[in-house]
Amino acid sequence: MIEELQKENGKKIYKYKEPSREEKFEFLANMSDIFDDYLESLGFDTEKVSYDYKLINEVFIRIDKRKDYFVIYHDETYINEVREAALLGYWILKFKPFNINSAEQLDYNININCGFAAYVIFCAVDECVKRRTKGKQSIELSEEYIEKFKYALKFWDIGKEAMMLIAETLCEHVMSTKGESAC
Repeated sequence: MIEELQKENGKKIYKYKEPSREEKFEFLANMSDIFDDYLESLGFDTEKVSYDYKLINEVFIRIDKRKDYFVIYHDETYINEVREAALLGYWILKFKPFNINSAEQLDYNININCGFAAYVIFCAVDECVKRRTKGKQSIELSEEYIEKFKYALKFWDIGKEAMMLIAETLCEHVMSTKGESAC
C-alpha cells in the first residue's frame, strides 16, 4: 500500500508500505491452493514440486506495488481481477518460484511456471465470463491456442502491461463472441 505524504513545499511524495504479515500469509495460502489445483488438473504429484516462498513473497510485493502505481500514475486506474491475474502470471514467469524436485526434469521447471501462469490467466478470464453471464457460459479454448499461448509465455518477451492487455483482450473477445459486454 502506498502512503501519500506532503512535503513542506506542497509537493506530494509516495512511500510504499509493505502488506502485513497476515496479508502475505493469505496470499501465499491462496497461491498454494491455486497451484495445487493446477497440479491436480495435470495429474501431477504435489510432492514432486517445491515452492520458493521468498520468491512468492516477492511476486506478491510486485503485484501490490503495481496496483498502487496504476492508481497514482494512470488516472486512478484500478487493477481488476483479470489484470491482477496477468500481473501474477508475469511475475511467475520472471521469478519462477516453482521447481520440480527431479534432476532429469530441469527444463520442466520453466514449463511448470509457464503453464501455471497461463492457468492463472485463463482461470481469471473464465471467472470474468461466468460472472458476466451469471454462470451461463465459460471460456472454451482450443488446445492449439493454449499451446501457442504457453509457447509465447516461454519464449517471447512480454511486458507487464502487454500481459494485462492480452488477458483483457481475451476476456473482451470471449464476451463479444458470446454477445455480452466486456469484463
